[in-house]
Amino acid sequence: MGVNMISRRCALFVTPLFALLSGCYSGASIPAQSSPANFPAPDSIASQPSRAYVIGPFDKLQVIVLGVKDLGRESEVNANGDFSMPLIGFVRAAGKTPDQVASDITLQLGTRYLRNPQVTVNVLETKSQLVTVDGAVREPGVFPVTGRMTLMGAVALAKGTNEDAQLDEIAVFRTINSQRQAAVFSLKKIYRGAQPDPEIFGSDIIIVGSANNRRLFRDLITTLPLVAIFRPFG
Repeated sequence: MGVNMISRRCALFVTPLFALLSGCYSGASIPAQSSPANFPAPDSIASQPSRAYVIGPFDKLQVIVLGVKDLGRESEVNANGDFSMPLIGFVRAAGKTPDQVASDITLQLGTRYLRNPQVTVNVLETKSQLVTVDGAVREPGVFPVTGRMTLMGAVALAKGTNEDAQLDEIAVFRTINSQRQAAVFSLKKIYRGAQPDPEIFGSDIIIVGSANNRRLFRDLITTLPLVAIFRPFG
């Protein structure tokens, strides 16, 4: 594929994201923050005591009640964030970890139906925690976040960077304290072990810069209504 075609493809992918992220830009400058290593987790994760997976609508769960096969089941979390269990009815799952849901079920079963129930909840399919990988990658798209994911892992889901990629210009956008923020990472430094491979969370947007669209990439970073950029361009 020629360089011009790659450039056009990158522009086609990044431009809709530019519109999505930009909203109503006020023209205010973006203050510099500390290094990308200090890039905080998004709001949905920061409130959790651990980095365990947080269940969301349409995730598919497996519930196992040790020794009581009839109570075990596979269920999809509905749009309201609940799923149905025998005996106890609807169980709230959205916004909780699998262990928290298992504890809720254990409490309800133990209070009325079973003595010392042992409950396990597993996530079979994730549809709520998604990451967008765009820009100079081979197969841009939206991918599920299962378990702990890093930036290198997310880029690998998009089949890696293409020959046009600027490996020092990898932007990650996320919502922190209800405000959009961004960090710029270097895959070169991560490969060398000179920079940590940052954790990626559901709803993050990753854009890999392109050698033929560097101005577009920098415009994306410096003209969006972001609260802060971690490692701004010099």
